[in-house]
Amino acid sequence: MAGVGWYRFRATFRRRWPGYLAITLLIGLVGGVAMASIAGARRTESSYPTFLAGTDPSDLLVQPSTSVGCTSGFIGQISRLPHVQRVSCANSYGAETLTPSGARDKVLLAQVELIASEDGEYARHDRVTITAGRAADSSRADEIVATPTAAAFLGLHVGSHFSIGVWRSTQSTLTPYRVIHATLVGVGVFNTQVIQDDIDHGNTGFLLGTPTLFRQLTSCCQSGTYDGIAITGGSQYDGAVEHEYARLLRTSSYTDSEGGQQLQVYNTATIEAEAQRAIAPEAVALGVFGGIAALAAILIGIQAVSRQLRAHMDEGVVLRAVGAGPAITSTDGLLGILGAVVVGSLLAAVLAVGLSPLAPFGPVRTVDPSPGIDFDWTVLGLGVLVLVLGIGGWAAVVGYRQAPHRVSARGRGRANEASGIVKFAIAGGLPVSGIAGLRFALETGRIGHSGSGPGDHRGDRHPHLRGQPRYVGLTSRSLRVELHLRLLLDRRLRPGADVAGVVTSGP
Repeated sequence: MAGVGWYRFRATFRRRWPGYLAITLLIGLVGGVAMASIAGARRTESSYPTFLAGTDPSDLLVQPSTSVGCTSGFIGQISRLPHVQRVSCANSYGAETLTPSGARDKVLLAQVELIASEDGEYARHDRVTITAGRAADSSRADEIVATPTAAAFLGLHVGSHFSIGVWRSTQSTLTPYRVIHATLVGVGVFNTQVIQDDIDHGNTGFLLGTPTLFRQLTSCCQSGTYDGIAITGGSQYDGAVEHEYARLLRTSSYTDSEGGQQLQVYNTATIEAEAQRAIAPEAVALGVFGGIAALAAILIGIQAVSRQLRAHMDEGVVLRAVGAGPAITSTDGLLGILGAVVVGSLLAAVLAVGLSPLAPFGPVRTVDPSPGIDFDWTVLGLGVLVLVLGIGGWAAVVGYRQAPHRVSARGRGRANEASGIVKFAIAGGLPVSGIAGLRFALETGRIGHSGSGPGDHRGDRHPHLRGQPRYVGLTSRSLRVELHLRLLLDRRLRPGADVAGVVTSGP
C-alpha cells in the first residue's frame, strides 16, 4: 500500500501541487500568527517577574528618617535581625545643581536626589537597567547615571555636562563644600519604578554616582540612606522584618535621640503584584486573540483539505474499478495533504519565532533583559502538534468516509429511505400508481442502481426531476400523434388520399 501511495503522489503531484501549496500557506500564515500571539502573551505576562529577578532585588527597600549613614554600625545591626539574609546601603546627599556661572539652581532633594553606594546597591543588588548610554565607570567620581524622571526634570541627555554643588550636613554657608563637574553617561531605570500608576507618577528621580564619589562624600555630606534588605524565606517574613526594623530605629544607639521612623518602604512583592495587575489586560488580550487565530487556522485548514480531497473523488472510483482495495482508495491523495499540513505547521512555528521580537508588550519592553528572537518551545511544540493532529486527523476522516465502497454502501441505504411525503401518501391511502410516482420523483437513488460513479448524481436530493421536462415533451408529442390518428379514422380516408395534408392541417 505504501508503494502505491508513493506512486500516486508522484504521478498526481504536477496536477495537485497548487492545492498543496494553498494548504501550506494558509496553515503557515494563520497558524504562525496564532502561535506568535500566544507566545507573546506568555512573554508579556512573565516580563516583569523575569526582569525583576535579573536585578537581584531586595525584598524591602527602606528609607529611614534619620541621618545615620551606610558606614555606621546601624547597617550591621540590621543584618543581625531575624530572617535578614543581607543588607546593602546607598547614601543620599544634600546637593544642588549649579548654573554655568556657579549660581545655585535646583535643589536635589524632593524631585531629584543624588545617591551613591560602595557595597553594590544599585550596581549588583537592585541593579539599575541602562536604557541609553552606558553604566558609569566605578573609578571615576564625575560620571553620573540618571533615571528618566531626573533627566527630564533637569533637561539632561546622554553626554550632557553639568555641575553639582554638595553641602555638608551641618553647613550654613551658601558656598558649596564640593563642586562636581559631572557628565551624564547613561540613563537607567530602577526596578521599583518600571511601572508607575497615577499616584506614583511623580516619584523621586535619581542621579546615581559611583563608589568613588561615595568615598569622597560620605564623611561630610550624607543626608539619608536607602537600605536594601534581602530576607531569607522571601516575602512571607516581610511584615516581621519591617516591625523589627522600626523597633531598631527607636532603640539603636546609632540613630538620633528622638528615634526615627521609616519614611518610605518599598515592598518588592507588593510592587510585583501591582505590576502584574497592570500588565494582565495586555497579556489576556493577546492570549484571547491567539486562541481565536488558532481556531481559525484549524477551521481554515480543515476546509482546505476537505476541498482538496473532494475535488479528486472520481479518481477513487477509477482506482476501485481497476481492483484497488478499500485501504488504497481511502488513502489516495492523503500523502500529499498530510505532507502539506506538516510543512504548513512547521512554517507556522518559523513565523512565530520570526515575530517574537515584537514581544513583550507594555512598559517592561524598554528594560527587557533578553530582547530579540525568543523560542517558546512549549507554544511551538504544542502548536505544531495541535495543527498536525487536528487538520491531519480530519483529512484522514474525510478520506475514510469518501472511499468509493463506503459511499456506495451509504447510497444503497439512502435508496431505501422513504420520503416523508411518500409516507404521508401511504398513510392517506393513495393508490399504488400514485405512490410509485411519488417515490420515483422524490426519493434519492435510482431504481435498480446504487453506488458511486458517473451516473450517480451525488448531492442531488431529487435526481429524477432532472428528466421531467423531457418526459413532458415526449408525452405531449405522443398525444398529438394519437389525435391525428383519430382524425384519420373518423374521416374514413380512401386509399391514396392526402394523409400528410390531413396530419399537418390539424383537427
